[in-house]
Amino acid sequence: MKLKLLLITAFAALLLSGCGFAVSSQNSGRNETPSAENASSGIKGADLFGEANQQKNTADNRKPPKKAPLSNAVCPHPDKPCHHKEKQFAEWELPFRLPAKIQPNKTISSAPFYAVLLKTYDSVEDCDGGEYIEEAEAERKRLQNLQLERKVFASYGCPNMDAVSYDFEGRYDAAKEMVLIDNFIAIYAGETKEEAEQLRKQMLDEYPKAVVKRMTANWERIEQ
Repeated sequence: MKLKLLLITAFAALLLSGCGFAVSSQNSGRNETPSAENASSGIKGADLFGEANQQKNTADNRKPPKKAPLSNAVCPHPDKPCHHKEKQFAEWELPFRLPAKIQPNKTISSAPFYAVLLKTYDSVEDCDGGEYIEEAEAERKRLQNLQLERKVFASYGCPNMDAVSYDFEGRYDAAKEMVLIDNFIAIYAGETKEEAEQLRKQMLDEYPKAVVKRMTANWERIEQ
């Protein structure tokens, strides 16, 4: 009798143990599946953001660094002249940055730039506008109204001790004693020859003799 009771008890214990193992295994499976999915999702998310940040950094590295403007850079936008307390640039002049302190009778030169020389006028033309030639200034103004992003400037061989002058190949002879190109109108064409050539081609229909020139603008405060 005791043996039979012991057998029944042992069998019951075995059944209970098996059920517990099955429940535990079932619950364990339920918990592991979401954890695996979450882990996988986390890895994918990390890879996605990491790749995006890497692409952004690569794009940022491709951007050329911005250059600070030179202290003597020209101001080529018609609506943004860079006047100085000692020099108010004339409407037909290409302004450029001047030092804070001006030394009298000392020439100040701008940074080099490219321009398209559009038209020249005979040096015997009368300065009927006083400091300028009326015909040339009318042409310059007409063109400036069409060119809103680039300064159209002119040089006049008229009596004007405060005028800006321009140096470039062909303006003077080899000894730099005689002015060969005295009166002209030109348009600012950028800092590279390639940009200037593109602009020259655009202007050829109206100005078939247009040429590219690398220039510097010059000014000095004359005191006698």
